[in-house]
Amino acid sequence: MTLPALNSASAAAATFRRPPVTAPEPATIPAVIGLAKLATMKFRGQDIMPTYRLLASRLERDQSNVAPLMDVAILDQFLGFPQRALTIQSAALQACRLFRVPCASGTPRLRLVGFCMAGPINANIPVEFLIEGSEVELILVYVVPGLPIPMPPDHDIAMVLAAESEPARPVFTALETVLARWPRPVLDLPDRVPLLGRESLYRLADGVVGVEIPATVRVDAETLAAIAAGEKPIEEALPDGGFPIIARPVDSHGGQGLERLDDPGAAQAYLTRCAVPEYYLSRFVEYRSADGQYRKYRIAVIDGVPYPSHLAISDHWMVHFLNAGMTDSEAKKAEEARFLERFEEEFAARHGAVLRELAVRSGLEYFGVDCSETRDGRLLLFEADTSLIVHNMDSPIEFPYKDRRMRRLFHAFQAMLYRRAG
Repeated sequence: MTLPALNSASAAAATFRRPPVTAPEPATIPAVIGLAKLATMKFRGQDIMPTYRLLASRLERDQSNVAPLMDVAILDQFLGFPQRALTIQSAALQACRLFRVPCASGTPRLRLVGFCMAGPINANIPVEFLIEGSEVELILVYVVPGLPIPMPPDHDIAMVLAAESEPARPVFTALETVLARWPRPVLDLPDRVPLLGRESLYRLADGVVGVEIPATVRVDAETLAAIAAGEKPIEEALPDGGFPIIARPVDSHGGQGLERLDDPGAAQAYLTRCAVPEYYLSRFVEYRSADGQYRKYRIAVIDGVPYPSHLAISDHWMVHFLNAGMTDSEAKKAEEARFLERFEEEFAARHGAVLRELAVRSGLEYFGVDCSETRDGRLLLFEADTSLIVHNMDSPIEFPYKDRRMRRLFHAFQAMLYRRAG
């Protein structure tokens, strides 16, 4: 596939004006289509190539505006070209690090500045889904280590969108200095986000009544090889148990490289299939329900209050909504509908105290949780992350019960913005 936009990227980077020292007027900031609209097109089966070609032609016509490059970089990830996407994005960010996602009404009632980082889609909070269709205008400020952080326009509230990861560490360090005296309220401060890291989450939850979370440790390939060869007991690496274990590459997401290893032989085979420098290891917790199914719940915690996003039910322990067969099962959809509709009376009544305590301990105004329930009724924490996607892209025909609950979640997030902005 030829990519006219990429051919023009370096030229656009050279001609586009540098970030101003003083705050720009919002209207002068390049406007992007943005993640929410582009992802919805792809998710619902719409052909994205006409949009792709339109963006490329816009860049050919006007190389002084690199906003189309940012949208092309998103589409390239959907098309399966992640490295090309990052190359395109990098070229755009050399030229401009301020972008605008206009609000639905055209005239914003509230302006949100989001400090984000370069990288794939899951590098940042997908906040556009949470404010889509609202009167909130989003100004994206990209923090690129080694380059100055551009001055955003006047705004009502700011939020750190960069999510926990190894590449995010220098971004958080830079933001801690900048945000120490920020003139507006800031949500999800950069020194709090790392508390949700895979190695630190179980420490954050230590002592919380009603929660089960295995310790997660980081090991290099040599250590895992020693365990696989029987030269090092797994108990020396994992403080709370041995096989079976869960292994995944460091900074992997979406189940990439995630496997259950039942014994040293399985670990040896895994190293052959998935050779990376470092891995996360944790004890596997059997959480199959009495009916033989595995259930994964996604929850958004907004200002300390939990809101349901979805429930996925699968006969495999590694549960993802898209491969759990939810669309094909009326019984599964009925259970998810009940989970959403009776969330406060049922799930939150059982586990709301745990989720509220995590919000207090983390000091984060917004984050997401992937979890389940153990056989003895405790909340089993898989992951907590600010970048877990919470969306309303599912078909209203296939999932007619979702729209109302997702809008309630989005309204809660927007209400938090107005409340915190004062």
